[in-house]
Amino acid sequence: MRAMDPQRREPGNRVGRSESFRYAEPKKKFPFKWLLLFAALTGGFWLYYDLRQETARADEEQSTRERLEAELAQEIAQREVAQKARAAAEQQRREADHQTEARTEDWNRSISETLNERGQRASLLAKVPGQEYEALLTAVDAAGKGLGRPEGVDEAVAKGLIDAVAAARSTLPVGGAKEPLTFVEYSPNSALLVADGDKSTARIIDANSGALLATLKGHTGDVRMGRFAPGGTLIATGSADGTARLWDATTGAPVVTFTGHTAQLTSLAFSPDGMYLATASGDHTVRVWDTRRQVLLHTLEGHTDDVVWVDFSADGTQLVTSSWDKTARIWDTRSGVSLHTLTGHTDGVRMARFTPNGTWVVTASDDGTGAIWRTDTGELVAKLEGHTGPLRWVEVSPSGALILTTGVDGSGRIWETRSGKLISTLKGHSDEVTSGRFSASGQRVVTASLDGTARLWHPKTGQSMAILRGHTAAIYAVDFAPDGEHVTTASLDGMMRIWAIEQSSALMSFEGHLGALTTTSISTDGKRILTSSEDGTARLWDPATGRLVSTLKGHSGSVTTASFSSDGSKVLTASDDWTAHLWGAETAVTLGRFTGHTGPINDARFLPGEAQVVTVSGDGTARLWSTADSKPGTVFIGHTGAVRSVDITSDGSTLLTSGDDGSIRLWDRRSGRLLSRFDSSGPVVTARFASADTRILSITNAGELELREAKTGLRLPLATVKGPVTAFAIGPAKLNFATASADGVWAWDATTGVVVKHLLTDGHKVSAMAFSVEFENKIAAGDVSGDLMIWDRTDGHLVAAVHDHLDAISAVAFAPDGSRVITGSRDFSANVYPSSIAGFLQSACEMLRHQDSYERARETCDAPLAAESAKSPTPP
Repeated sequence: MRAMDPQRREPGNRVGRSESFRYAEPKKKFPFKWLLLFAALTGGFWLYYDLRQETARADEEQSTRERLEAELAQEIAQREVAQKARAAAEQQRREADHQTEARTEDWNRSISETLNERGQRASLLAKVPGQEYEALLTAVDAAGKGLGRPEGVDEAVAKGLIDAVAAARSTLPVGGAKEPLTFVEYSPNSALLVADGDKSTARIIDANSGALLATLKGHTGDVRMGRFAPGGTLIATGSADGTARLWDATTGAPVVTFTGHTAQLTSLAFSPDGMYLATASGDHTVRVWDTRRQVLLHTLEGHTDDVVWVDFSADGTQLVTSSWDKTARIWDTRSGVSLHTLTGHTDGVRMARFTPNGTWVVTASDDGTGAIWRTDTGELVAKLEGHTGPLRWVEVSPSGALILTTGVDGSGRIWETRSGKLISTLKGHSDEVTSGRFSASGQRVVTASLDGTARLWHPKTGQSMAILRGHTAAIYAVDFAPDGEHVTTASLDGMMRIWAIEQSSALMSFEGHLGALTTTSISTDGKRILTSSEDGTARLWDPATGRLVSTLKGHSGSVTTASFSSDGSKVLTASDDWTAHLWGAETAVTLGRFTGHTGPINDARFLPGEAQVVTVSGDGTARLWSTADSKPGTVFIGHTGAVRSVDITSDGSTLLTSGDDGSIRLWDRRSGRLLSRFDSSGPVVTARFASADTRILSITNAGELELREAKTGLRLPLATVKGPVTAFAIGPAKLNFATASADGVWAWDATTGVVVKHLLTDGHKVSAMAFSVEFENKIAAGDVSGDLMIWDRTDGHLVAAVHDHLDAISAVAFAPDGSRVITGSRDFSANVYPSSIAGFLQSACEMLRHQDSYERARETCDAPLAAESAKSPTPP
């Protein structure tokens, strides 16, 4: 290799070029160290720059971090402040809510206390004579406000309303007159009243509501008397203007005016057939008018002073008149001839009446005596002596056996008609007894007095049965309703009062049975009530009017059970006389008679489809019968003692019987084959299917309750109740059942046997029970003293408690819509009650509607709440 020549220049060689250049322009040589220094300085700069940048970035990051941390701390602090503020606000809200709740509770408590005080006041007012309708107004106000509250009506308010309804039903004040009232009379059907009014008028009044139906205007003098014609279609009035007028009893339209008397009228009377009207006058005459031809028939002359009374004999052939001339006279109606003059009194003869058989006339005189006279001879038979002053009234009982006299001595006296013997003295009034009446049955007497009271008496014993207080002035007129259930009084205080003989809070009472009631039920359409009795009859009633529709007679023993068919067209009854009967509900005609048992029939039921009925008997058998032809079907034999009850599955395939042999038996309906037998601890008085026919509920004669599975007979455990079960009921849907024992009423789930609700009865011994039909959410129970209690099963509160019956309640049933409860009692009667406080409120409003004070109750009574609340219940 050749060594490089430093002088030699080679193309492309940088060194050579530089050297060539240097040689051309010679300079000092640049040291390499400076290059290294420059590079180092440059690198250091950039390193310093990078470090500065990194430091700046770190400082910036630190600053950012510190800023973010500060912001976060501030946010946290603000959040804490906000949370504290929210917590403080929430605490304030809770405290405010608590204060509001406390104030609301205090307010509600105050309202409850106020309403309860009003309820208690209503109960107290209901006991004060003359304050019955003030009690009603007070109770309506409290109950109306209570129903508008979520808490509902408290017990004190409910009791006040029920007490007020009962008191108000006992006396209905009828106002509308500003002048004293002196006469009142019932129509033959007890539906209407005629009474005097203001300014020469008379009034027609609805005897149930007290509503004014018509005002009879036309007389020009005071109307002194009013009478209904026997048919009830006409009313006759007599006036101080000397005229008598006939009016249409329905419309109040005038029919005819009879003129001719020359002095005021003092008395008038219709003949029993209504064809004649006799008028007595201060002109000393009596006139007899033909009511159809509207003409005068006779003028009876002979008395020498005012004629003050006139009366027809029961057959209408004779008239008797009495006069201030100290005589009475008997006249022939057709001829107007005087037959006999009855003389013997030493002062004016105030009244004279025929006995119902027409054999005697009885007179009452201001000489302080009464007298009995023969009508065929005019002979005096007996003097009725004992009063110590003038007599004011005489009345003969409907049977004619007894005579009532009243006098200014403040007493009434009962005499035997045949002998004139004194039977009893009615003592108690503190002033003159102005008038008196017998009830249609003759079992009661009512008297009215100047002391402002009327009194009810037992005529044969003279025992006072009731004092009717409420008027503020003398009572001059009183009348017994022909149906015997009410009395009406007319007073100088300008008021009439319609009194119920028995005080009751019931909407309707049904009386007529002659023995204890055994069952009650109501048809599915609610239009008929069915009762059965130990008197051997069943009866059908109209619940709207209380009218007896028909009596099902045919059994010769106690009717043990009675029930409607599903459509209400038929009635099935069973009796101790070993027979069962099928009846037409509308016709009361016997459709079938089932005979074949050799012992009392204890239970009877329609089978599903109602082509057959089943009966069980003391002869130990159950039997099927055809409803079409009464022919016997299958006989179920096996019990070794009396069979007490029978039930049927909903599909009609299986019968359930229970009996004195302690067995519960299931039978195939078609074949009569025994399917199962379950033995109990003693005689079984009743057994029923429950829970879709999967359970059997039974009760022994010792009051032991058993619930078992229908398939296996396995007994389900039940809570222990205190003492024997005295009554039970299964809901119509069979989902629930209720029992009564010494510790109250228990509501149970029929499937599980679990207690749903315990309802306290405060020591009442329950004798009959029922569930409401819809939703099974109400339970009604009647006890041995005649009390009825109604509970809401869902929350257990007592809806109502009433006491009207005079003996044990033996049967209870709800109306299909649940709005009413029907009770049957051993006091021979049945009652219908509202099943809710809203129902009682509606009843109260109806009683107030025709009163002058209704305006005070209008807001409550016209509100829809009461009406809506009284409707069928809603599901729990």
